[in-house]
Amino acid sequence: MSRASFASINGAEIYYEIVGQGEPTLVFIHAGICDSRQWDEQMPHFTPRHRVIRFDRVGFGQSAVAQRTVDTHRADIAALLDQLEVNNAVLIGSSQGGALALDYALENPKRVSGLVLLGSALNGFEFDDSDPEPEGWADIVQAWKEGRPEPVNEYEMTLFLDGRGQPRTRLEPELRAKAAAMNLIALQNQLLSESQKIQPEPELQPPAAMRLHEITVPVLMMVGDYDTPYIRAAAAAIMAGIPDIQRIDLPTAHLPNMEMLDAFNHHVEDFLKAL
Repeated sequence: MSRASFASINGAEIYYEIVGQGEPTLVFIHAGICDSRQWDEQMPHFTPRHRVIRFDRVGFGQSAVAQRTVDTHRADIAALLDQLEVNNAVLIGSSQGGALALDYALENPKRVSGLVLLGSALNGFEFDDSDPEPEGWADIVQAWKEGRPEPVNEYEMTLFLDGRGQPRTRLEPELRAKAAAMNLIALQNQLLSESQKIQPEPELQPPAAMRLHEITVPVLMMVGDYDTPYIRAAAAAIMAGIPDIQRIDLPTAHLPNMEMLDAFNHHVEDFLKAL
C-alpha cells in the first residue's frame, strides 16, 4: 500500500502519506520547526514491516493555513486516523508532535499501543526560564513584527539544530539547510495565522502535565544532550510521571532522528519488538 493525498478535515486540507503494511501501524508527528519531511529517513526503514503514516499538520509543509478561528491539531489527528481507518497505532512524536502524541493518548487511550517521544514538549508544564535574552534579540523581535521570518528562522536553527553551546559547524550543512527550509514555511504560515487572528488550540483540562500517570502504554523517550533547558526539564517531568517508560540520551540537539538516524531507527525497532 502506498498513497499520498489530502484529507479534508476541520476546514483544512491535510497532506498525508500512508505506506507499507504490517502491525503495529506507526504514526509520525513532526516537530514545530519541521514538517513531514522530518521523517524522510524513517520511511524506507519502517515501511517494509509496518503500515506507516506521516502528515503535515495544518500550517506546515503542504497543509496550508485553514480558514478557521481556532487551531484544532488534536482533533485533526483523530479525524485523519478515523478517515484512514486506523483504530490502533504507535505514535512517534517530535517536540510539539510529542506533546500532541501525549494528548492524543490521554484522549484516546484504547487507540494507542505505545508512544515514542523525541525531545518532547509537554502541555501544561511550567518552566522558569532564567536564561538571559540572546544577543540581538530586540532585532529578532522587530523583524517578526515587520513580517520578516528569516532572522527568527536563523535564531531557531541556532537554538534547535546547532544545540546549546555548540558551534554551527557541528552538523552537516545539508541537514541544517533542510531543517531551515521546513521551518521557514512554518514561520511564514505562523505570520499568516497571526494576521488572521487564528487562536491557538486550548490545552486539555486538566493538561497532560497533570495526567501523565494515566498513560499506561509503554513509552520510549529520546532526549538530546544539547537540547534546550525547557525540553530537558520536560523530559524529567515525563520520566517521573509515566509508569512504563524508558529514556535514552543521545549526543544530539532537538532532532535525534535526523542527526543520528541509524541509532534512532535501531532504538525504535527494539522498542516495537518488545510491545
